[in-house]
Amino acid sequence: MSCAIASINGVKTMNSEFTIYQKSTGKIVKAMQCDKDTLLINMNEDESYIEGFYKPDDYKIVDGEPVQVVPDLLEEMTNQNLMRRMSELAGSDWTQLPDVALSDSEKSNYAKYRQALRDITTHSNWPNLNKSDWPNLET
Repeated sequence: MSCAIASINGVKTMNSEFTIYQKSTGKIVKAMQCDKDTLLINMNEDESYIEGFYKPDDYKIVDGEPVQVVPDLLEEMTNQNLMRRMSELAGSDWTQLPDVALSDSEKSNYAKYRQALRDITTHSNWPNLNKSDWPNLET
């Protein structure tokens, strides 16, 4: 624990590191270095604290103790795939505009490609997709 001495109105106070978390979930809300009075002012009713600095991405609080969070690889993979899908859909939005200079066949191919992107979450390998699982635009 890191401590610092501060002077407030000529009175020396000891600052400590605290981590504030939600009581119900253990999710870390914030960490701060301050005196205890300042800490209590910064907390909501549904929050508690422990001494020490714990990063929200790396820890949660269980029974008043910090527990290192193991990344959920399945959730990460799902999020990455959804981001890729969203990016590819956004990159082809222009193809569906009524005044775009594409033939009916090209528009149809883009529409099929975009629908396949929307349906990717129903793929049998989801979310463990291989490169070959992603739809390709027919030209």
